[in-house]
Amino acid sequence: LQEFLEGKEYVVDSVSRDGRHKVTAVWEYDKRSVNGQFNVYFGMKLLAVDTDAVRGMVDYQRRVLDAVGIVNGPAHAEVMMTPTG
Repeated sequence: LQEFLEGKEYVVDSVSRDGRHKVTAVWEYDKRSVNGQFNVYFGMKLLAVDTDAVRGMVDYQRRVLDAVGIVNGPAHAEVMMTPTG
């Protein structure tokens, strides 16, 4: 069970080596309402790291990886951007 958050959903993919984290891609989910279901996944859009929001997600991913002790390997995070952040 987890709290439902309303907003835009993103994916932040990264790889880490020796504690250095490189974000390889940031994606925005394209979700639509279909047949009474409000969050059907239609696709994903690759985003450039050229806005404060995307730069913030990149920074957030790096801080999360540090916080959970990831040093080596790939990571995939799903980030929900709500109206309050």
